[in-house]
Amino acid sequence: MRRSPSSVPASPEPLDPAEALRAAVGCEQPAEQRRLALAGLRALDEAPGGGDPELRALLWRQVHRAWLEEGDLEQALAAARHAAGPGCPVPEVAYTDLARVLMALGREQEAIETQRLAARAAPPDRRGFHLWTLGALLQAAGQWDEAERTLRRALRWARRERELLQAHLLWLDLQRGRHPGHDELRRAADALARAPSRGGYGELLQGILRAHAEQRDEARALLGRFVERMRKGPTARRLTLQFELREAERLLATLADA
Repeated sequence: MRRSPSSVPASPEPLDPAEALRAAVGCEQPAEQRRLALAGLRALDEAPGGGDPELRALLWRQVHRAWLEEGDLEQALAAARHAAGPGCPVPEVAYTDLARVLMALGREQEAIETQRLAARAAPPDRRGFHLWTLGALLQAAGQWDEAERTLRRALRWARRERELLQAHLLWLDLQRGRHPGHDELRRAADALARAPSRGGYGELLQGILRAHAEQRDEARALLGRFVERMRKGPTARRLTLQFELREAERLLATLADA
């Protein structure tokens, strides 16, 4: 029988909810992170009126992150729903957490609709990021026309992600069978290499563009670093970027065979 998200042994010591949150945020062990957050939630349950709803949402987010790091997507989903509930101080972040775990579970359309809520709730300086995330989910779901429209909307709102979004649009073109010229691909990859967003996801996009621009050595190095970091990094990141990881590995395999 599956446990509910809160069915873990009670904390041996009573914890103030705010102290429990601080401890959970700083904890690197998922089981202990979850134990601390749930201890804080139990303390809130005992507070007059149920305690601070904002603090409750933040504690549930720590439970969600712990379950996700342990690879239990159903438990992570249940906790993410609590975290996105009433009192959530940053709804766009909570909705994105929820969308990503839905996507990892293969519930694509639910994930897309939830990420739409994140984009609507986001403040102007974060809307470009959340629209970009929505565009990536649409791309992973094969909804390419809508993905392109969404990424172009994201580009209009973007502050720090412009080079990344321009590179992502070219990746979408490539996936759809369009063929940007080598010069265009190299210019976009070079611009991203100089941008603040060049690391992480930026390395993935640079690697894809350089592979299609016949810059094979550079592409292998970039994609190899991305894959290695994903494989050795947090489980949560690997689970929520499955589509990107598969694409990087597929392209690396073609480069190895070339």
